[in-house]
Amino acid sequence: MEQTINVRVCLDSDVLIEVQRGNEDALQQLVFAERLGPLAISVVVRMELTIGSRNKEMLARTHKLLRRFQVLPLNEEISVTADALVTQFHLSNGMRLADALIAATALAHDAPLLTRNQRDFRFIPGLKLLPYPPTA
Repeated sequence: MEQTINVRVCLDSDVLIEVQRGNEDALQQLVFAERLGPLAISVVVRMELTIGSRNKEMLARTHKLLRRFQVLPLNEEISVTADALVTQFHLSNGMRLADALIAATALAHDAPLLTRNQRDFRFIPGLKLLPYPPTA
């Protein structure tokens, strides 16, 4: 039996990369998202940030930041949805594998996605995107 996970917002890696860089807008985005409820990231986001760490110090800072979020694993539903997204949107919109998996994770958990790269996701039916910057 799968565990029910209460997620209010999924975060894309681009927001967290900017948080790590000290970008004030990204920090405000994170505060905004935290007010909405529990935050989560796809395991794909964790892997992207880990791979982007250039040294042990940066990797330690990355892991410290990521402890704030629930990490959502991939499952069959997410895999099937991501495959469908790539099949449908690769040629027309340039859908990439990591973005498809991140979007499919948000869809599977019925959670909005907070991302700076709205253009990479705005064409996906049923995916809720939080405005960047927030309007509220």
